[in-house]
Amino acid sequence: SSGWRIEAMTRYEKQRREIIALVSQHMGWTGLSGKFKALTWFNSNNPLLGGISPRHMLLHNKYKRLLEWIKQQIEDDE
Repeated sequence: SSGWRIEAMTRYEKQRREIIALVSQHMGWTGLSGKFKALTWFNSNNPLLGGISPRHMLLHNKYKRLLEWIKQQIEDDE
């Protein structure tokens, strides 16, 4: 039903925004150029994620896996 689709897209949008904000904050990406960098990262295939994009991970319900990976990368950088 369309209600399920709206709920799924709302969840996806919330997760997408959270992931992009987390990565942008960590990388110090701000302003319009920062938004562009974050969106480029989000939509690009990443060899460290098995050759898929963070976007596809969210679309395939891998939010927790992606979030844990990002948190690990941030920990490793510190």
